[in-house]
Amino acid sequence: MSVTSKLWVCGLAMGLSWASAQAAPVEQTVMTASNRPFTQEVQILGQARAQAPITLQIALKLRDFDALQQRINQGEQVAYPELERTYLPRTTDHQALLRWLQAQGFTVKSYPHRLSMTIKGTVAQVQKAFVIPMAQVVVGGKSYLASASLPSLPKNLAAFVVGINGLQPYQRAYPLHHLQPQSPTVPYTDPYAILDIRKAYKVTQKLTGAGQKIGIVIDVFPLDSDLTTFWANSGIPQSLSNIEKVAVGGSASSGPTSAEETLDTEMTSGIASAAKIRIYASGSLAFTDIDNAYAQILADLPNQPQLHQVSMSYGACEQLESPAQVATDHQYFAAITSQGVSLFASSGDSGSFNLCLGQSGDKASNPSSDPNVTSVGGTTLKLDATGSVTKETAWGCSSTLLCTLLGGSGGGTSSAFTRPIWQTGFGVPAGAQRLVPDISLVGDPATGVYVIYKGKVSQFGGTSVSAPLWNAFAALLNQDRKAQGLTPLGLFAPYIYPLIGSTAPYGAPTLRDITEGSNGTFSAGAGYDQVTGVGVPDFNRLLNRLNRLTP
Repeated sequence: MSVTSKLWVCGLAMGLSWASAQAAPVEQTVMTASNRPFTQEVQILGQARAQAPITLQIALKLRDFDALQQRINQGEQVAYPELERTYLPRTTDHQALLRWLQAQGFTVKSYPHRLSMTIKGTVAQVQKAFVIPMAQVVVGGKSYLASASLPSLPKNLAAFVVGINGLQPYQRAYPLHHLQPQSPTVPYTDPYAILDIRKAYKVTQKLTGAGQKIGIVIDVFPLDSDLTTFWANSGIPQSLSNIEKVAVGGSASSGPTSAEETLDTEMTSGIASAAKIRIYASGSLAFTDIDNAYAQILADLPNQPQLHQVSMSYGACEQLESPAQVATDHQYFAAITSQGVSLFASSGDSGSFNLCLGQSGDKASNPSSDPNVTSVGGTTLKLDATGSVTKETAWGCSSTLLCTLLGGSGGGTSSAFTRPIWQTGFGVPAGAQRLVPDISLVGDPATGVYVIYKGKVSQFGGTSVSAPLWNAFAALLNQDRKAQGLTPLGLFAPYIYPLIGSTAPYGAPTLRDITEGSNGTFSAGAGYDQVTGVGVPDFNRLLNRLNRLTP
C-alpha cells in the first residue's frame, strides 16, 4: 500500500502549480492508497487558501488482522479485553503519531480503541505535514478542498498507518431508497405495512426484540412526530423512550433530511417493537463522517452489551473510493463484528451497475461488499387477501438505462475483496472474489412499504427497506438466542450459506429461493445468485434451524 522514497512534489495533476513545493526534509513513505486521480467531473479552480480550515482522518492498522479475520469467519467472537490486548493498535504507536500531529499544529481527536484520529487544521498545515498541494475544486456544483497528489508520512509512522482519508471529500456514500407516490394502506396491499411484512415472512408473534438494541448509521435523526404517528397508525406498541440518539462528534445531526433516517427507524422499530433503537447520526454521508460513526460504535460496545445488530442503508461504488478508505472501513467492520455484532448493508439500487456507471470491470457497492457485512438485496413481493405470498421475484431491471432510472436489486462482484471461505454452496459461481448480495427481502418501490415522512403518508422502496428489515429480524433472532442461552449471531452470512436448498421438518424450506428476475448483468436462479443471494427467509423455520447451527 506504500512505497518509500525521497519525495518531491511538483504540483497538482492537470496543470495546477504549487509554489512552495519542496523536497521532503526526511525520508518519507508515500501513502499510495490514500486517494485517487481527479476524474473528469472535478473542476480545479486554483490553489486552496492557506488558512482555510480542513478536517482529515488518519487510520491506524489493526495488528495481526489476518488472524482476527480467520476467527471471525469461523464464527468466533472475541472479548473486548482480548481485542485490546492482541489486535487493536499499540498505545506506543498511537502516542507517537499523536505527538507528531500535535507538533505540526493539528487539533486531534481520538478514541479509546485507537483505530483512527480525526485531525483539524489549516490547508497550510496539511500541505507542509503531508507534503502535498491542496486545490479548490468544484464537483457537482459544490466546492471542496482536495488534492490529487499522494500524501506522505515519516517512515517510522507510516509503518502502522492504513492511510490518510478525506483528501477528496467529494467522495461520499448515497442513501439507497426510492420514493413512490402516496398510496392507500389497505391490509395486504401495497404499500406494505409492518404487520403485512411480519405475516408474509412468517415472523412469530412472540418475538418483539425485547432486551435487544438495534444500531442504525445514517447522517441525521428522524422527526419524533413522524415516528409516533407511524407507530399509532400501524398499531405498533413502541415508545420514544426506546429511541436513543447519538450525535457523532457533535455533528449537525438535525440538518436537512433525506427520508433515509425515517425509513430505517420506522422499519426497525416496527418489526422489533420492544427493542431499543440507537441512531448514530454522522452529520453527513462523507466517508470521514461515517467513519466517525463506526469509531463511536466500537468505542460504545463495552458499555452497550445489548447492541448486537447494525444496519447501513447507503453505498458507494467500490472503484471510486480510495483503497485506504475501503481498508479503513474493513478494519472497523472486522473489529465490530468480532464483538458479536451483525452488520447489514443495502446491496444497491442500480442493479449490477452499483453506482459505478462509467467504470469497467467488476462492480459492487461498498459497504455491502465487505466480507464482514451481510449484503441485502431486494425483491418484488405479491400478497393475497389473507397476507400469504402469491409470488416473489427479484426487484429487477434489464439494461443500464432502466437500472439507472428505475432501479433494481444491487448485485455484483467485488474488485476489492477476495471471496470469504464461507461463501460457497449450490449456485455460487467459481471465482476468487467476493459476491453480493448474500440475502434479500422486500424492496421494490413499485409496491413499497408504508412510511410516515414529514407528517405525510409515503411509499418507499429500495434495498434501504430490505437492510433495516433484516437488521430488525436479527434482533428477533438474537432475542430468542439469548433466551436459549446462545451467543449473539455476530457475522450473519456464514450461517445462511449452508442453508441453500435446506429444508426444515416435513420438507419445508428454511429459505425461499427466488428464481425469477434480473438486475442487468445477472439473473436470479436456483440456489445462490447475484440478484437475491440465497433468497428470503421463512422466519420461524430459520429461527429453529439457526438455534441448532454454528457458522
